[in-house]
Amino acid sequence: MPTPLRVLILEDEPADAELMAQELRRAGFDPEWERVATETEYLALLDPSLDLILADYRLPQFDGLLALRFLQERGLDIPFILVSGTIGEELAVSAMKQGATDYLLKDRLARLGQAVAHALEQRRLRSEGKQAEERLRLQDSALKAAANAIVITDRDGRITSVNPAFTRLTGYTAQEAIGETPRLLRSGKHDQAFYRTLWETILSGQAWSGEVINRRKDGSLYTEEQTITPVHDERGAISHFISIKQDITERKRVEETLQPLYQASLQIQAPLGLQERLDRLLHTAQTVLELDRVNVLLSDPEERMLEAVASLGTEELLEVIRVPIGPEGGGLAQAYRTQQMVVWDGKGRVPEELRLKPPYDQIEAFRSRVFANVPLVAAGRSIGVMGADRKRSSRPLEAGTLSLLQLFAAQTTVAIQNAQLFEQVLAGRGQLQVLSRRLVEVQEAERRHLARELHDDIGQLLSGLKLVLETGTTVPSKKFAMSLDQARKLVNELMVRVRNLSLDLRPAMLDDLGLLPALLWNFERYTAQFKVHVVSNHSGLERRRFPPHVETGAYRIVQEALTNVARHAGVSSVTVRLWTDQEALHVQVEDKGTGFDPKAVLGGGASSGLTGMRERALLLGGHLVIDSIPGSGTRLTAQLPLRHRLERRKSKR
Repeated sequence: MPTPLRVLILEDEPADAELMAQELRRAGFDPEWERVATETEYLALLDPSLDLILADYRLPQFDGLLALRFLQERGLDIPFILVSGTIGEELAVSAMKQGATDYLLKDRLARLGQAVAHALEQRRLRSEGKQAEERLRLQDSALKAAANAIVITDRDGRITSVNPAFTRLTGYTAQEAIGETPRLLRSGKHDQAFYRTLWETILSGQAWSGEVINRRKDGSLYTEEQTITPVHDERGAISHFISIKQDITERKRVEETLQPLYQASLQIQAPLGLQERLDRLLHTAQTVLELDRVNVLLSDPEERMLEAVASLGTEELLEVIRVPIGPEGGGLAQAYRTQQMVVWDGKGRVPEELRLKPPYDQIEAFRSRVFANVPLVAAGRSIGVMGADRKRSSRPLEAGTLSLLQLFAAQTTVAIQNAQLFEQVLAGRGQLQVLSRRLVEVQEAERRHLARELHDDIGQLLSGLKLVLETGTTVPSKKFAMSLDQARKLVNELMVRVRNLSLDLRPAMLDDLGLLPALLWNFERYTAQFKVHVVSNHSGLERRRFPPHVETGAYRIVQEALTNVARHAGVSSVTVRLWTDQEALHVQVEDKGTGFDPKAVLGGGASSGLTGMRERALLLGGHLVIDSIPGSGTRLTAQLPLRHRLERRKSKR
């Protein structure tokens, strides 16, 4: 189905505009276009709903670069492609530096569809990048503050988002809260000076933390511990506030009778690793609640077993403390499955459904007279169980103790969640940093190569040509013809060098004729340059085109592999094999040269070429296998999947 496309064409020749529209249709687009030829007409139709602007470089009353400047001044992200019959290479490069997306010659419109598709894809990626950055800023701020209920407001304090925990805490649904301000919850227990100080703090860009007495929808009062953190936009201005709310009503009550518990909870909130945080939680619970043992067990990924990650009061190894999530797991498994606290008061025989079955009943950490198992529940899903017991006393666990144990379990759940989220964020940032660093390295390598070619080869030729021309004006007429002939030879050599440099950057044959013709041409060029004969074997590639990203990836992998052979293998011939099946394109480059140790080379970071080939294959959803032994040659095999393309074809049918 053709892709709809809103296009503004800046062109004084109607026939040329129609040719552009026809080429867009041929490339699979359904253009809705209008042609303008003057500044007034252009500005009248310039608006964000446009998908594309095609502009001639020169018009009788206007020009393309001025149109580009107007687009940039309005801050619109619309792909802008110059299409001209007169623009030269130098002017085209200048236009690209000024912000043009691409440029085409009118007599080469066949590339228009590809250029437009690329421009639209880059625009989509920019848009998604901005959205992802905004999401990450909000998520990162929320992650830094331990929380139950979360409220997000704009700079004026209007609520834009709440989570389900907010509804459970206050009784107000998201629909009732969004659009209101936090005054919805005011209890009248704080004066205006309290709120004025709060707003002055957060508007200055600082975080505010404190205790607030609020009123629920049903009229009941509760005490919450609240942290408000400002979120800044790309310009550094405050755009949102994130409010983290934790109900501490019960905690305030307990503080009056259990001050040590309050002091311990302050220590628990210190910035610690997950294991140390869990150890402190268990130690505090064991001391304050007068427990003999406390265990934290988490489910494995398959949800078959509960496995201990922290334990106090037993000498057994954590690896031994584990039970099935089934009838054999007794009360621990029941608490996990039902998400309800399971308590045994020690009176009489333990009910059958709460008893551990052999061999798990022999685990010392679970042998007790009185116990309570509290489920660890996150976002409505069980992630584990906190188990507490008394093995030396049959005194039941009091209601207050059980309530406090549930608070400890809630803190444990938050600690585990925050640690997991933080690890995910760190892993994601690490991957982003690696990819960004690799991209910069590749860009710099390409720039160094281009600069070296321009300076060493083309620069010398130009200097020689300048010298010949300068001396030619002073020599006798008989020698002038010789100087002119020498200058002509230098110009011819310069044209060859520039053409070769252009082909090294990207051969037009790859886009025009496809992978196989481009590779065969490259083999001839490679043999002439390095005196290494290329033996080519291919099957299923004749007269066949592949997706552009697959063709580019395969070409670059072969090109880099052959370069490595010429530099390091020390051979006079190399074999390149290419074949395809319904699922993938296969590429293999093999030589009988010196070989090397792949693990040592890749592990030491000594070869950016091998790393680049592997990354190309991975980015295409494929893989690269390197087989090499010192003294026995090297074989590189890449598999580049074609499955997605085949699936699209089937869906179209």
